[in-house]
Amino acid sequence: MDRLAFTVEMDIDTKGKVVRSDFYKSVIRSKGKLTYEDVNRLFDGETGLGEIYSVLKNDLYTMRSLREILSEKRSKRGSIDLDLPESEIYIQGGMIEDILLRERGVAERLIEEFMLITNTTVAEYVASTGVACLYRSHEDPDKERLENFRTQMNLMGHSLRLKDEYYSGILNKFLASIQGEDDEFIIRKMLLRCMKKACYSIEETSHFALGYEYYTHFTSPIRRYPDLVVHRVLSKIVSGGMTEEDMAHFASTLGEVAEHTSKRERVAEDAERYCEKLYMAGYMDEYSDEVFEGIISGVIKSGFFVQLGNLIEGFVPLHTMEDDYYDADVLSLKVVGRRHGDVYKIGDTVEVGVDRIDFLTGEVDFYLI
Repeated sequence: MDRLAFTVEMDIDTKGKVVRSDFYKSVIRSKGKLTYEDVNRLFDGETGLGEIYSVLKNDLYTMRSLREILSEKRSKRGSIDLDLPESEIYIQGGMIEDILLRERGVAERLIEEFMLITNTTVAEYVASTGVACLYRSHEDPDKERLENFRTQMNLMGHSLRLKDEYYSGILNKFLASIQGEDDEFIIRKMLLRCMKKACYSIEETSHFALGYEYYTHFTSPIRRYPDLVVHRVLSKIVSGGMTEEDMAHFASTLGEVAEHTSKRERVAEDAERYCEKLYMAGYMDEYSDEVFEGIISGVIKSGFFVQLGNLIEGFVPLHTMEDDYYDADVLSLKVVGRRHGDVYKIGDTVEVGVDRIDFLTGEVDFYLI
C-alpha cells in the first residue's frame, strides 16, 4: 500500500552535524514491518527474528550508532533529559487488566532522536527563509523556582550548585548523577514542575530543555494541527510557490493559530491525565485489599503523596495516622510526629493500603501500614 509522505533527507557526519538537508514530497511503499520490541531484541543479540531483520541488521546498527552520536552532542549542548516514565494501561474486554511501567528501549530512543534532529533541521531552514511559521518555544526557567529546587535537593541529601550561565548543563549533569537512585523519578518530576510550559509561537525563540536555538513540530507519533501548519509552510517554500500574498497570510494568521493550539494542547493534556486517573482508580479498586510499596512523592499541609511503582499516586491524610499527631513541614518536605518524633520525608519508601477511592475525580486515598 502506498502512503504519501513529506521527507526530510539529511547527511549527518560522524560528529552529529547536518552537512546537507533536502525537503520533498514522497511516496512510501512498505516492504516489511518492524516493531520496537523486535528491534530491541536484535540489539540485545537475539537471532531468528525474521528475514527482514537479517536484511536490515547492518542499517539498524548504523542507525543505533548515529543515535548515540546525536544524543551525546545534544547532551554536551546542554539538553536536559526530562522525559518521565509513563504508565501503560492494559484493557481487555472493557476491563482494566493491568497497569505497568512502559519500557523504552534503544529502538524507541532511536526514533525519538531522529525526530528531534528532523524537527530542528526543518525549523532552522524555515527560519532562514524569513517566512512566518509555528515554532515550539520553551523559555528559560524562573530563577527563584530553580533556587527552591536546589534547596529541596540539598534537603534530600543531593548536592546541587547553580550558576546563571550554566543552568542547563549543570542540571543535566545533576540528573546523570542521580540515575538509578530510588528517588530519581521523584526528582525529575520536581524539576519538571520548575520548568515553564512549552508552547507554540511565531517567534523564533529557543527551546531551553532541548538546547535547540530553533525547534518546531514537523513530525510526531500523533498528528497535531501545528505539524500540518508547518507542512503547509514548508510545502509552499520547497515547491517554489510561495508568493508575497502567502507570506502576508502566514504572518497575519499564525500568531492566533499559535495561541489557540497552545490552549487546546493544555485541554488535551488535562483530559488525558483525567482519563488516566479514572483508569488508575478503577485498577486500585480491584486490588483494594492488598498492601503496596511506594515512595513519598510530595508533601502538603494536610498530608503526603505516595507513588507506586506503576506510577499510580495516592494521598495519605495526616489525620489517618493515629499513632501520633503529625505536623507537615512543607518547606523541608517532611512530616514529623510531635510525641515520638517519627519523620516521613519525600523520597522515603513506605507501605500503604487503599483507604478511599473517588470514582468521579479519580483520586485515591491511602492509609499508612
